[in-house]
Amino acid sequence: MGDATDDTKEKLILYTNHGCPWAHRAHVILKELGLAYEETTIDLERPREEWYLKINDRGLVPTLQHTHPLFAEPAIVIESALVVQYVIDAFPHLSGHVLPAAKDAKSAYARYTIHLLTDTWFNKVNQFTFKATLASGTDEAAAKADELFDAISTHIEPKLAKALGTSGTGPFVGGAERMTLFERKILVAPFILRLHDFSDGSILPSSLSSRLNSLPAYSKWSKALVAQESVTFIWNKEEMVKRTLRRMPDMRKKYGMSR
Repeated sequence: MGDATDDTKEKLILYTNHGCPWAHRAHVILKELGLAYEETTIDLERPREEWYLKINDRGLVPTLQHTHPLFAEPAIVIESALVVQYVIDAFPHLSGHVLPAAKDAKSAYARYTIHLLTDTWFNKVNQFTFKATLASGTDEAAAKADELFDAISTHIEPKLAKALGTSGTGPFVGGAERMTLFERKILVAPFILRLHDFSDGSILPSSLSSRLNSLPAYSKWSKALVAQESVTFIWNKEEMVKRTLRRMPDMRKKYGMSR
């Protein structure tokens, strides 16, 4: 998994589940920075075992355990956004490309742009991704896919087109060659990967894929994103389609949706 940590002094353990997009973002940041870590899988379809609740009393994934000479006992970091930020802060010599340091007005504005995209995705788009997925195979599928496309084309495409910038030739925010915090922190990488692979008729209508490809900025950005090894290395499309379809009836019942 890389050699950025020295096992004699420092150790990272990630408690995770490869089917969880929230945990996926922790894998992305660790892989992107080349950090070595051990992995323990938590079964999310069973009640959490007592030993894990002693580590994370919320019972969620991911949890990062960091053993370090500066700590009297291993540090426990929970909640995916906080795990990502912790890794960035704990290994600043490796993460400069992810989130620029705020040195002046220009770098501060670059950080603001990343955070604005984060806020826009969560508040304007994320709910429609979830609803479109739950509507798979129902009479509402096409309408929910339309809502998702409209949200991306209205709220993400123009901001993304501006954020990609002209100062660099790369496909990521600010014209960067490598992924920034926007691609990681808000689960965009796991969500875009699912959106890309599920839009083949298996879960989402295949027409959604062609419509998203018509958006110049989004298309360039998303294709580069799903080609990153740090995004795809734990991904198994066939297994995730089966898992999502298997869980669909319970999820619809939970959120008051009928077949």
